[in-house]
Amino acid sequence: MATLRQVERIRELSRQGRSANEIQRQLQKEHLGMKRQRLLKYVREFKGRPAPREPFKYVPIKYRERRRIRIPRKQVAVYGSVNGQSRRVQLYGDGQSLYRAMILVMKRPPRQRFLTIGAGAIVANPPRYLERWRRWDERPKAES
Repeated sequence: MATLRQVERIRELSRQGRSANEIQRQLQKEHLGMKRQRLLKYVREFKGRPAPREPFKYVPIKYRERRRIRIPRKQVAVYGSVNGQSRRVQLYGDGQSLYRAMILVMKRPPRQRFLTIGAGAIVANPPRYLERWRRWDERPKAES
């Protein structure tokens, strides 16, 4: 919560027509600083402007809250055996990179026995993660 002194000062500076950045700098000089989002809320309230429709993209990264909603990525597991030893690759990423990575993994088994990796990394550098000369015993299975 903002103190009464902070709120009065924000109201006074917004009446002068100052921008939110100028108000924030002035408050910091006067040792009345506050969080960016709360400051923007008060400035909008005093200037009579509505909140933006997508407020998250207008707030600089350093002032954004850490509790962002993460979009779940698609995940695929490809598993099979090489010389009787089971191997599994868990991939995650967007649709196109997952498709390309699955094609590569279906042709070549992973170097490690169990591998969890982003699909873009396998597509970018297949020899680092996949064995070149070995083959799967049978066609590997894929689960999404």
